[in-house]
Formats: sequence, structure tokens, C-alpha cells
Amino acid sequence: MNCHVYDRQVEALKDRYHCILFDLRGQGESEVTKKGYGIYDLVDDTVKLIEQLECAPCHMAGLSMGGYIAMRLAYRYPELVRSLTLISTSAAAESKSDIRNFKLLGFIHNRISQPFAVGKITPILFGEKWFNDPSQAEVRSYWHEQMLNNDKYAFGQTLNGILTRDDFTSHLPEINVPVLIISGQVDAAVDPVQSEHMHTEFPNSKFVQVPDAGHTLPVETPDVVSEAMREFLVSLPKPSTKAVA
Repeated sequence: MNCHVYDRQVEALKDRYHCILFDLRGQGESEVTKKGYGIYDLVDDTVKLIEQLECAPCHMAGLSMGGYIAMRLAYRYPELVRSLTLISTSAAAESKSDIRNFKLLGFIHNRISQPFAVGKITPILFGEKWFNDPSQAEVRSYWHEQMLNNDKYAFGQTLNGILTRDDFTSHLPEINVPVLIISGQVDAAVDPVQSEHMHTEFPNSKFVQVPDAGHTLPVETPDVVSEAMREFLVSLPKPSTKAVA
């Protein structure tokens, strides 16, 4: 997908926060490279961006794969992060059955029929209630076209990065920044139980479950996500500042 997933959140938060969106390597408008699609490669990309923009420590938000990156970045580079918002994501490694299923979809996408594969992927990424809502037809069409226009090589490399990620669960107790976890009740891509389990492992977290919602919550239920983020961020203590003589 691309950074426009968060358009509605930016609209809701930009009056109070400096919002920075970026496309991951090989997605959206970012360059398709020959390598560098592993989760820790993408962590390194994100670290370099934060450092170049001189915006640390920052509040990090990540959806699904973005959450995998955000957790690992907060663990390895705690000085760069003030808080985490983790949406539709999990600390667990991919299950063997899901690896088989997604590898098959990836093969179909790249070698047989991209439109057919997109048709199978869409119900995984979006909840049934939203997908059948006539008022969302224009938004659905936008994301359908986006997925059909994905570079096949980057898609395959990105999928491999997702499927080969490590199990990160044991590291959650060591991440001490405040964490907001948002999960869709009928998420078909990430079991909501996994998202709720993270809530029990982080030392300082809040868990929000969205009823009748699927995986891509910032698009499906933008107002719910925006309000949860606003309440969470406003509740955090303000950073201390040094007096200037």
C-alpha cells in the first residue's frame, strides 16, 4: 500500500503535531531496490530517515508491517522513540500455515495473475462490513488500483520480509515507552488475540479493539483510530526541556 493509508489521521492530528509519512522501500513512491526488504533493513531505513529529519524522539505509528518495524526500532534505538502506536500488528512470527498460504498468493500474484491474487488479498486486508458499504466505493477503487499497480518484484521481496520475520514477543517487556495497541475485532490478517497478548507483555500499554472492523483500520474506521491516537498522545507527559540561560 502507501502512506495515504494515514491521510485521515494526519487531517485529525496536524493541528497539534508535525506529522511525517513515508513509503517503505519498494512501496508507493519509494524506490524499488534489488535488496534490503527484510524487517531489520526497513528498521535501518527508518532510523536513517528519523536522524536525517532530526525529529527524534518521535511518536511512531505503524500499521501491520509498520508495527513490526516500529517495535524493533523502539527496542534497538529507544532514544529515538517517545511512544508507539501499533495498529493491526503482532509480535509473533508468522505461523507455518500462513506462510504456506501467503507464499502461494505471492506466487499467483507474480507468476500467474496479479488481478486474481489482488482479489484474494483484498478480503484479508479489509473487513466485510467496510467492504460492502456503498459509501466506500471510491476509496475501495483507489486501493484496488494501488494494489494492481504494485511492482511485482518489490511485492515478492516485501512479502518475503514479512514472512521471514523473527518472533519478537520476548522483547516486549524491555520496551518502556508508552504503547497504544489498536486491533480490529474481525481482522483476517492478524489474529486479534495476538494484538491483545501484546498488551499483557508491554510494561505500559493501552489496548483498543474496534468492533466489526478488519485489518486496515486507518482506512476502515479512520475516526475511531484518530480519536484513539489523539487521546493517547494527549495523555502522555510533556517532554522535559532544559532552561536556556
